[in-house]
Amino acid sequence: DTCVPNGLAQVRFLQSYGWEVSEHLCEMVQVVIPETFGDVYENYNEIQKQQGFDLSQYCGEVCESYTYMLNSYPSGETGVIAQLFIYKGRVIGGDIHSASLGGFMHGLS
Repeated sequence: DTCVPNGLAQVRFLQSYGWEVSEHLCEMVQVVIPETFGDVYENYNEIQKQQGFDLSQYCGEVCESYTYMLNSYPSGETGVIAQLFIYKGRVIGGDIHSASLGGFMHGLS
């Protein structure tokens, strides 16, 4: 799926953190937040908690995951992705991560 509904609001949200993204290079998929978190989700949710989000409030819920390619990253690395999790029109989490093997992941700021 492509990002058409509310896409500009999501782009503006990412811009508020200083990220410039391409509106057109985007994917949307529906994901279910697990009922119980394993190690991977616990670690990911720690990143979310550090930025004021908490996915544990949404266990078992279906949300949308939107991914955008960053136009640039401070280190000059390419293939860096901004990801937002949206539930009922509200951002409930997100991250910046590298698509490369052995890449990195951090919060939105």
